[in-house]
Amino acid sequence: MKDKIKLNIRGGGGIFSKIMLAIQNIAKFEYELKNCYLNIADNRALSPEGISPLDSIIDQTYDDRYASVDCKLLGTYNNRNRVEKSIEYEKLKHIASQLKYKSELSVLVDDYVHLLGIKDKTIGVHVRLCDMNIIHGADYGVLAFNNYLEAIQEELKSNNANIFVACDNEESILKLKVIFGDRISYVPNLIRAKTETEDSFTLQLDNFRSTKFWQEAFLEMLLLSKCSTLICRTSNVANMAIISSNNIKKITML
Repeated sequence: MKDKIKLNIRGGGGIFSKIMLAIQNIAKFEYELKNCYLNIADNRALSPEGISPLDSIIDQTYDDRYASVDCKLLGTYNNRNRVEKSIEYEKLKHIASQLKYKSELSVLVDDYVHLLGIKDKTIGVHVRLCDMNIIHGADYGVLAFNNYLEAIQEELKSNNANIFVACDNEESILKLKVIFGDRISYVPNLIRAKTETEDSFTLQLDNFRSTKFWQEAFLEMLLLSKCSTLICRTSNVANMAIISSNNIKKITML
């Protein structure tokens, strides 16, 4: 086993596909996270200077003692192969718990937990419609706003709590606000698609080199991890929230 690893992450489409891939590799090959530098090696995500936006998220440093190792593709977790039911779940969870986030991100998460009133019984909802329907619908099904609405209404029958929404589009948030009013909370003014049918993959690629985009993604993921119930579909945002959480007790997978 190499002592110092620069773990090169090329596979995986989005931010959390890459992060989950790295964590899976650390678990499978029994690397020590403290000895790993998570290196985004996808040129689409690097700044013109070659700097990875992940360096603004995770407290990590690199020097030339690190041996370069490429992440291997190890499959993905989905609604048929759920991360919380996998045999490596506890390993993944342990690794996620060791991630050291930059202090400014940790402070921002704590501030929003207080501002949005995220508490022990808060229902976390990850609405993802745009690119999942357009690109991955054949594999994981096509969902609509009403699928999320029905799941929320069902949960509210036994859990009279507030609802935090992490969402890929503004249209769904506005519709939820109309239906549930002040019970709905979310982080405003993030980089999101405007409508439920917009191809948000193009939006992601346009912002993939943006530190702000990565920080916003991790902020929403970590806020979901603070909730006690999670309503979601197949998504590595949800997978990462699940393995990062000590609070989530119930998961409704659509």
